[in-house]
Amino acid sequence: MVTISDFSVKPVSLINHGGEQFIEVSCRSSALVHAVFTAKTDSGSFSRDVALMSGKNCIPVMLPPPDHDTEVSWTLTADGLSHTVSGLWKKPREWTFYVMLSSHTDIGLHNSQYYQRYTSEVFLDKAAGLCDATENRPEENRYRYTMEGRWFWENYPADRGAEAAEKMLAQYIRPGKIGLCAGIAGNHTNVYGFEELCRSTYGRRKILEDWGVDTRTMSMIDNNGLSWAIVAPYAEAGYENILFAPNHWNPRPSTVWHCDQSKALCFWNPNAGGGGSRVDVRYDSELPMLFFWRSPDDTREMLVWASTHYSVGGEEFGFNCWSKPSFDTLAQMEKRFTTRLPEMEDRVPYDVWLVASYADDQEPSVDQTDLFAAWNARWKYPRILTLGAPDEPFRLVRERFGDRIPVLKGEMTGGWYQHPLSAPQLLADKLNADRALASAETWASLAALYADAPYPAEEFSRAWEYLFWNDEHSYGVSGYQGRRVYETWMQHRDWIEKAAETARSETESALEALSGLIPCGEDSVIVFNPTSRVRDERIRIDGREGIARELPPCGYKVVPLGEEAPEEVLSCAAPPVVENEHYKIRFAEDGSMASVYDKKIGRELLSEGTFGANCFVYTEDNHKSFVTPRNASFTVRRRDGVITVTAEFDESRSGAAVTQTVTLDSLHHRIDIENRIRHMRAMVNDCRYDRYLYYAFPFHVPGARRICQLNGGEAEYAVDLTGHGTDTYMSAHEWALAENDSFGAALLQKDSLLVEFDHIHPDKTDCGEAGSGSAIFSYAANDWLQMHEVGGGHVNLTLRYAITSWAGRYQEAGLREEADCFVHPVVSRKPAAGKNGLPAEKSFLRLTEGQRLVCLKRAESGDGMIARTYGQRRGAGVRMEDYPSERCRVDELPADEETCTDGFGFSTFRIKTPTLPRRADTPNLIDEKVPAPIGSVWTGLITKPRAARGESDGLMYLIWGQNMEKNLSHYELYRSETSGFTPSEETFVAKVEPGVYRTGLYIDQGLQTHTAYFYRVRAVNTEGAAGAFSDEFSGITQEITEE
Repeated sequence: MVTISDFSVKPVSLINHGGEQFIEVSCRSSALVHAVFTAKTDSGSFSRDVALMSGKNCIPVMLPPPDHDTEVSWTLTADGLSHTVSGLWKKPREWTFYVMLSSHTDIGLHNSQYYQRYTSEVFLDKAAGLCDATENRPEENRYRYTMEGRWFWENYPADRGAEAAEKMLAQYIRPGKIGLCAGIAGNHTNVYGFEELCRSTYGRRKILEDWGVDTRTMSMIDNNGLSWAIVAPYAEAGYENILFAPNHWNPRPSTVWHCDQSKALCFWNPNAGGGGSRVDVRYDSELPMLFFWRSPDDTREMLVWASTHYSVGGEEFGFNCWSKPSFDTLAQMEKRFTTRLPEMEDRVPYDVWLVASYADDQEPSVDQTDLFAAWNARWKYPRILTLGAPDEPFRLVRERFGDRIPVLKGEMTGGWYQHPLSAPQLLADKLNADRALASAETWASLAALYADAPYPAEEFSRAWEYLFWNDEHSYGVSGYQGRRVYETWMQHRDWIEKAAETARSETESALEALSGLIPCGEDSVIVFNPTSRVRDERIRIDGREGIARELPPCGYKVVPLGEEAPEEVLSCAAPPVVENEHYKIRFAEDGSMASVYDKKIGRELLSEGTFGANCFVYTEDNHKSFVTPRNASFTVRRRDGVITVTAEFDESRSGAAVTQTVTLDSLHHRIDIENRIRHMRAMVNDCRYDRYLYYAFPFHVPGARRICQLNGGEAEYAVDLTGHGTDTYMSAHEWALAENDSFGAALLQKDSLLVEFDHIHPDKTDCGEAGSGSAIFSYAANDWLQMHEVGGGHVNLTLRYAITSWAGRYQEAGLREEADCFVHPVVSRKPAAGKNGLPAEKSFLRLTEGQRLVCLKRAESGDGMIARTYGQRRGAGVRMEDYPSERCRVDELPADEETCTDGFGFSTFRIKTPTLPRRADTPNLIDEKVPAPIGSVWTGLITKPRAARGESDGLMYLIWGQNMEKNLSHYELYRSETSGFTPSEETFVAKVEPGVYRTGLYIDQGLQTHTAYFYRVRAVNTEGAAGAFSDEFSGITQEITEE
């Protein structure tokens, strides 16, 4: 007699075109036998003959499905015996799967930015052609394509022209055949400055107004973290959705987050459950893959849809970005859908799902579209469609299931938050450029209003774009090598330096114009205060000193300078002890602070332990051991009101020479710190991923709450998290604090971003072991990138911190205001010639209590000014002279109750001033008679020539902006080892052909090791006319060092 065991039945929401449902029947049989499978419900029964093999059986049976959930008896009869199981037969879901096809493009890294720009246009043309080629198919089987962000679209009109762009828009993008996501690209949103974050929201408005495309979805592809601070301003600007398809690559395998190597692309795919950075978007995770992400102030939210790794988003359903139509692939899809759909239906109520399925720089192809057409020919449900307009699946799931989608709050801390730390000085430069650019706009707006100085709208717009593009995730910290990485970092450096130069030059120009209106004597200076706080500051110019007391907020004051202030200098044989009315500090032999006693609140701030405050902490073996300095030499300088202690030491393991300066100023209840680290040679090496630099601040605050300021919110460390990422570190813009009910202490920082509490976490992929201590460690640098510096002797960085403390709660103690002043120093100017028109002191703008000024700018429309504020209190407001003001959206569009709630965080106001004069835009220079100077056509890429070392000895890469004359023939390149040279026959290097990219390119080889070379280049047309030589530019070939 045949024995049947382990009988089970699994209905699956696979529906064929005949209307029958796929039922999976499983059992074990002791022999080959014919059987009858029967489903009996209140409305009738259905039977099917099945053949059982000896052993384990998994048999597909097709039956008419119920039209509602119903009780069912499943019976399997064989050899005269029946086996019955009962259960609930649910009405099958009519699933629709949307698959996003695209070409993932880092802005650099995989290829240089000029190449990525070119191929994004080529791929867009290719995608349009595939849309045309499949147009005669049924709608669901047509090819569709989605661009990840506006960078990938805006290259097209810039290079192809208005006519080609309008054709692409009219025929493909506006009809939804080719979708356009509203964000920029896969940016590190956590490194955005306050104004940069707000300014990044303007992209959706720009796409709508410039191109007539209303898109409400941004994508975050590859990059595996998102700043919680984006939610409120982005939602206010009309962004509704985020498609999140992360990569969990990490330089070292996780020791706590173990990898399922049976999953495709397991070392990149978070669905493998480990192996790299923690980004828990697995199908088997307890965390939702679809959720509303609520803002810190609980007023707004965005809908986030996670898709595992973008190349294998469909892997759980049997396909990936490389799949082609075949019998085997279709069979695999049926098998995977049979497994995954019931599991999903047990957990979520939806019948719409979204996945990404494309590779890095993947050329558009119809392969997956053909595969899905074959699937749709066999199955009515699930339908599989390729995605065009990205809003569609989000709209459907909101409409049908919006009240059943879970809500999460908190930071989505990414493992890749560590990547900017691989270029720590460039990160510092970038953070400071953020702040300086916002201040420059403020002064330029005021100069336009009061001094009639034309506002440089184009220059500011471009500078913000430089920072957006720089903050994309193309860092090259993985295994990428060669020309593409070196050129990527030439471009990153160029973007940062151009933004910083815009900030510097426009601040100088604006303050020059304002200073000419302010009466000021020769022995005085005008001190400008960019913050919204009344403050006292010490001014020192050419040895002469003055104290600016009660500086007006968002304004200025004329301050007299005293005589040259004498300074006492003392070299110390032992670590010194210094004090003023605020703090008493005892230094340790290693240059750190062994004790910090707050005299105002009567408390020691530091714990006794391994590290002092501001201790240089270095590891060269991936946190197995730590190196701190041995003996520092100390110098104490004193002048009226100011004590400065300088500690100097050489740290042999890292190769760094370090100067740490600690300053006590009687005007401030804080301790200012500047750490200058020179030639940290060990950070350029042949064994990456083992070397890290921290600065320790071991505060002793029992029972502390630990809070970090984000770039638009505040978050409790290791608590305010969605749970998808790590909790070992958190982004801390400007400050991180530890506080209990009695007192608190904070670390302020200008040049770095990540902090860890309690201890230095050896495995940054961890979650759940953050500790509860109040010690703060500034995670300052790592060695993950080797290609952005000439060599180890050129690894130099400056890290500026401050310590402050208080009794009670930080909100009332003024920590936020103190930090704002610390990172936004006053600007002093000597008198300028001009006509008086302003008083000796003035506040241009007043804000409600608890608000800080983020930026004051000319409105994009030219209609008045825009004031942006930030604070953690509701009821923000601004007052400027007698000009009326009104709330508007963050992107400057009119406000309504739905978009502009009275939450805390960012608030934006339109001040109805007269129209500000606007500086004329700079035209692109194209001259068919004599070639224009190099860099005369703006592209957003490198224009003025640059040079940087390559990966081998004596190699230099050169890039400059392409001339756009139709009769351009070639370039002439000249080189010398002497600065200030005149190009000649002896210094001629090469005739360089233009190429197809928007940049001129040359590889200079056979040069000397670690040597500076100077270059000039000019364009020549087909008639032989030569343009002007470029300004001299230079680079240094690779420094070769021994480990």
